[in-house]
Amino acid sequence: MTTTSIQGQGPRQISTFEQFVKFVTDASGLERTFRLLQAITQILCSYELLRQTTLIMLTSLTSFLLPSILFSTAGSSVEKSCVATTELIHSLLSIPTLLALRSSFALGRRFFRVGRFLDSFRSAWKLFTSPSSNSGLLLQTLQIYLAIFSSSFSGIYLLLETLHFPEVLLAAAAAPSASSSHDDVVGERQLTTLWGPDLARTLHVEGQRFWFFALVCGVAAGVVKLINLWALRRAVLSSSSGSAGQNLNLTSSLGSDSAEGEKKKGDIEKARKDQASREREEFRVTSRRIGRRVIADLLDLALPGTVVGWVEMGSGMVGVCMLGSTWLTGLEVWERCGGGE
Repeated sequence: MTTTSIQGQGPRQISTFEQFVKFVTDASGLERTFRLLQAITQILCSYELLRQTTLIMLTSLTSFLLPSILFSTAGSSVEKSCVATTELIHSLLSIPTLLALRSSFALGRRFFRVGRFLDSFRSAWKLFTSPSSNSGLLLQTLQIYLAIFSSSFSGIYLLLETLHFPEVLLAAAAAPSASSSHDDVVGERQLTTLWGPDLARTLHVEGQRFWFFALVCGVAAGVVKLINLWALRRAVLSSSSGSAGQNLNLTSSLGSDSAEGEKKKGDIEKARKDQASREREEFRVTSRRIGRRVIADLLDLALPGTVVGWVEMGSGMVGVCMLGSTWLTGLEVWERCGGGE
């Protein structure tokens, strides 16, 4: 259960099901869901042992559950249902089907990113024109400019991806079908190309290169932000210690035998502890979110890095990195849908 506050009504409990509904109907949540499925299919395609193990487990589970579910049906019907379900599982977990599913999930995700470069450029401009970009503090200024570079590089990546998107759609439309001959498919592909193979590959590779730059700057900005946060935390703790000493002197001056003095002393101490607890919780939540984003960006480096040739990694490990980063970034959307942000 997640607690959210409604104006004028106080906190309200949101069930996990309501949070799930918000997640899968949210654009970011749906995109993260497709990305998770894409990572799973890529992992299954890359590791034969894992694919076979999954196949055996699902087949065994089906053989165990179906007879219990269809206990009132005739024995021959149960046997036919088990055979049909087993064939369906084998078909879904075959390499050609998994590759087709991975491509479909990747294509579906790209619809959510069309035009997103405008948002990235807007974020970069807002950071550049914010007063904090000229604060005079070295680490804070460094954090802001690293975030500006990250948003700018991300905007260029998304712009190039948007330009490459029509080529991907045309390629998907010209994919060979079972009733198409080889000559028909070749002719159709030649007629439906937009940029041509060379320019299309250049758009894709250069887009991945700028995504790599954006991730590197994002990781650096996150690390600097954590350093700034820890420095601020130490400053707050030092200030709180000084304030606690002043409060203690103030309450001592009221008289140790005074009932009013003891009450005020207890109230001040309780307020100080409550404030320290809130600050500690806020620091913990903020540092956890920043650290989670840094780890997700580090994992995501494997994806564009393998495309541009800067990272040597197999398809299976890339899928594992994608799975981890998707889970971490999906938690942000999940918390937002549950009122956690």
